[in-house]
Amino acid sequence: MGHGVTAAHSYQFNSGTVGVALLGTLTTEDATAPARSALVDHLAWEAERHSIDPNGGSDSVNPANGTRKVFDNIAGHRDVSATECPGGTFYETLPGLRTPVASRIAAGTTITSTTVASTSTTTTSVSTTTTVAPTTTTLRRGKKS
Repeated sequence: MGHGVTAAHSYQFNSGTVGVALLGTLTTEDATAPARSALVDHLAWEAERHSIDPNGGSDSVNPANGTRKVFDNIAGHRDVSATECPGGTFYETLPGLRTPVASRIAAGTTITSTTVASTSTTTTSVSTTTTVAPTTTTLRRGKKS
């Protein structure tokens, strides 16, 4: 039905954000090309659906306790919590995801929810090393900026 749920992916900033996980230890290796492609597909679909500017950022407010923080609309887990996630190598390339996500939306080529379901499965099953650890990317929902 498209109704979001509040998860536990971005401590104190779970409400109004979408957590996307890639499997793998992305500290010394980047996500694979298929994983990045699936991530761009999914983020474009979510961003278009919720009127999110992939290149923007704004003030986020925790509705439960009023905690405020400014971060990018496409951000790494470490941007909102004390963690190394999403891994140093992948984190350095995270800003490079914003332009392809915005381009996909501008071109009107975002994927359908049916495709996202199968694409998300591909994204979360990709492992870049033999050690499996979740990597979280956060997409802010709400205001465009």
